[in-house]
Amino acid sequence: MWIFFLTLVPVTIYCFIIWFSMPIGSIHIGKCLKWFVAGCVSVSFLLWFRWLFPEWFIPGGIGFFSDSTEDNLFWLSLGQIGLIEESAKGLAFLLVNRNGKEHPITIMVGMGMVGLGFAFVENISYAKDMGESVIWVRSFTAMPFHLVIGLIWGWWIASGGIKDWSGRSRLGIWARRNPFGKSFLWGLCGMILVVFLHGLYDFNLFMKSPSSTTLMFMQILLCLWVAYLGATDLVKKNRKSIF
Repeated sequence: MWIFFLTLVPVTIYCFIIWFSMPIGSIHIGKCLKWFVAGCVSVSFLLWFRWLFPEWFIPGGIGFFSDSTEDNLFWLSLGQIGLIEESAKGLAFLLVNRNGKEHPITIMVGMGMVGLGFAFVENISYAKDMGESVIWVRSFTAMPFHLVIGLIWGWWIASGGIKDWSGRSRLGIWARRNPFGKSFLWGLCGMILVVFLHGLYDFNLFMKSPSSTTLMFMQILLCLWVAYLGATDLVKKNRKSIF
């Protein structure tokens, strides 16, 4: 129980930062809690996948990775960790956002909360296996990383749902005529991006080079900056619907 409350401290801090920094009226506590719980539940999807396809997590079990070479570690980071974990989050998001009628900013924040919920359960699991000290380390590394890449994916999903996109390219014309196709394509692009970012993050840690820690924090800060740009973009596009 102590580990649970200890892990909840950074979650509360990050939730307050999001609530404090977003426009007044754009964040609903009840909805954020719903997204957070969905993120917690998404861990069970990961466990189900592990039970259904145990060979996926055995080095060389599906011929996708075998030894601890740089190339194999990279594909391990993408296929075993990045792809599966982000797919679990995406499935949880779809189950909660079935009507697809949420405000774009709510969607972006909601996807971030899914990532935060996932990181919350993951932190508890690591703390049980490795001790309470790991909570504080991951609270400033893995937890904010899951949060910000969730926000980035949320921006893609939210942008895909905006119907008044004024692009004059062939892609823009196609997007206006095919709103469902646009939503799917934007969401898929967001997923590919966050899977790559997630895989790159873990690959850097697996390499354990002298610069791994520096690169890790640089990646977190870069993703945070991209998420900030995304939030600013949605606020500008939806200013009238907020205030």
